[in-house]
Amino acid sequence: MSWDISSRIFISVIGLVGVIWQIQRTHGGTWKSIKEELDIYSLLPDDSRAKEVLLKRAEAAILQHVEDEKELRRDLFGIVLATAFLLIGAAIAALAFRGEWWLVSLLPATFFAIFGIAGLNLDAVPRKRDEKGRVIRS
Repeated sequence: MSWDISSRIFISVIGLVGVIWQIQRTHGGTWKSIKEELDIYSLLPDDSRAKEVLLKRAEAAILQHVEDEKELRRDLFGIVLATAFLLIGAAIAALAFRGEWWLVSLLPATFFAIFGIAGLNLDAVPRKRDEKGRVIRS
């Protein structure tokens, strides 16, 4: 693999990580939205009807978030296995940069990448699971 191709891949990966980090940083999650509602609550006058509605909504959101954190889990073994599949796929795909008949290595690389992405989608998302890590369908 030439340095030109390696540097392009490296720069695009860094850019992707930066975009994902920026989205996570600016979104803030559930706690940030609850805090913003409570900030609005504190700015409203005491006789406002919206103040009571905002307080009830914030309390319900806090209780729901705490309950979700208690019940929802990720499957660590599945995440590690999916990451291993992705790394194996990336290593095999790196062989394709040698050119000519090495392009055949893209077939097994695609296989590993597809299973790695599917595994991360199934196991990295927090869901209700039993004690063995299997998803509980409600």
